[in-house]
Amino acid sequence: MSQPRSGCNTWLDELIKFNSTLPPSEDGTSQPPDSHHASEQGENSYHEQEEYFNRGGNWGTDCEAEVTNYFPEPPLAFEEGYTFLSLFDADEKSVHRKTNLYYPFSSQREWEIASWLLCLGLSMGKIDSFLLLEMGNMLGTCSRSYLVVQLSSDKMCITALIGDHVAYLLLISLTNIHMNTRLKSSLNTFLLTALLPVPKFVHRKKQMKGVLQDWLVHQCLDVVLEPLKLAARLGIMMSDPIGHSHYCFTPLASYIADTPEAMMLTCVGGKTSPVTMAMYKQFGDAFRHEPRTKSTTLAQLDVVHSHADPHNLEAFFHEAQKFRLNGIEKPFWSDWPLAEPSCFFTPESLHHIHKQFYNHDVQWITSTVGDSKLDFWFSILQPTTGYRHFHGGISKLKQVTSLCHRDIQ
Repeated sequence: MSQPRSGCNTWLDELIKFNSTLPPSEDGTSQPPDSHHASEQGENSYHEQEEYFNRGGNWGTDCEAEVTNYFPEPPLAFEEGYTFLSLFDADEKSVHRKTNLYYPFSSQREWEIASWLLCLGLSMGKIDSFLLLEMGNMLGTCSRSYLVVQLSSDKMCITALIGDHVAYLLLISLTNIHMNTRLKSSLNTFLLTALLPVPKFVHRKKQMKGVLQDWLVHQCLDVVLEPLKLAARLGIMMSDPIGHSHYCFTPLASYIADTPEAMMLTCVGGKTSPVTMAMYKQFGDAFRHEPRTKSTTLAQLDVVHSHADPHNLEAFFHEAQKFRLNGIEKPFWSDWPLAEPSCFFTPESLHHIHKQFYNHDVQWITSTVGDSKLDFWFSILQPTTGYRHFHGGISKLKQVTSLCHRDIQ
């Protein structure tokens, strides 16, 4: 009985299995097998199996391979149905999305730029004006990677009470780095690029000493930043952290500087806006003046060059003053593609918010209410965790740092 294909296996089981594989009869009725006919059929089936096994065959495998299942009255199926994915193919633009997942954008880079612009919170009009610029068109190309440069420079006193020793630092970073990462000083996202010289010139006029210092700063920046300007103009192949090569360009997007230094770098004189065409007499106007563009400043310098020789420093400076310029012959950004002084001099919190509040708003309030009353108001304020409490007031503070400016505000 343990041998499934032996004579001990009953012929009736084989007959039932064989009968179940037959299609139904034409009249739709099933006739029970005659006992005499079944006996003869069972004997013939047994002799056929024995002869088949003697030839080395496998009856069960061969029979199962030829079995066809019949299902009477199956449910109807129509070919006009659709699936969820077929809805994508029904789109008239699906042909383009088969080769470009970011359609209607030409590439992933262009989609990232569009996503970045939307996350800035700008209006559609401002986004359109950006895309109309040459820089916006270049950023939209798919074959380039952009390492957008952010510079910062400032003079820092490195000695106290033992001499006038000043370090002029030039730092560099990338706007590609996320803001939360760049704000952490421990991550060193700003790298020291150069130490600019701080010389003391010998000239009979003090004003010319300042002009010479400004000339030297622009010439040093021109030399130090020449590789970045060359990469912004022609591009350069660079490797990413995983070893892939990219065709990179380095436009200048931001230069962090205080107002006096921004005026020097934009080549304008004193009491003149570094980002607009307004002068000090127009600072109170109720409208925004037109921006001081790169083309405007360079056109004014061309006029100055036509009337005075740059090597004649005093004559060149006097001609530049007619356009409220500071006498710089060649700005460092003049040959930097897409560099626009009215755009890359962006506001920063230290000088344009905290120090502006301390140097102007606090002085106005002090002149209005007096030192003693203002000190009393600060002394009765509730102490707040994370901020300094000025229990003695603010009128007699010494060596006020940027942190104090923030806490006072």
